[in-house]
Amino acid sequence: MALQILQPLIYAFAVLRCIMASIVLAEHAILQTIALVLSPVPPVYRTVAWLFTAVHCRMLLALAGYGWIQVEMVTKKKTRGSQPQEKWSPKAGDVIVSNWCSWAEILWLAFRQVTTQSTQLKE
Repeated sequence: MALQILQPLIYAFAVLRCIMASIVLAEHAILQTIALVLSPVPPVYRTVAWLFTAVHCRMLLALAGYGWIQVEMVTKKKTRGSQPQEKWSPKAGDVIVSNWCSWAEILWLAFRQVTTQSTQLKE
């Protein structure tokens, strides 16, 4: 009974979240286009582009209901006692391979790491 009363309110919040996500995506596209002015200075452009990407990805994750995602390292090797933690720090140019990935993980990786785009070179 209570759920039926709240159903229109749930739909209204869902529409509001979709509108807000669309605004964030449009803002990201506009700011990335404006940031192209900085492309003659690659270090500044990369920093500004990453900052815009990180902020907008965090906003989209927050709209989706993800507050903060804890990072935890898990190894497949079974050992006795405690094993020292491995440091995970991919660098630019490293490839992260996954057999399955959700949209939230893609946003999290874009927020967490400096992303680079790969392009095919013409000979």
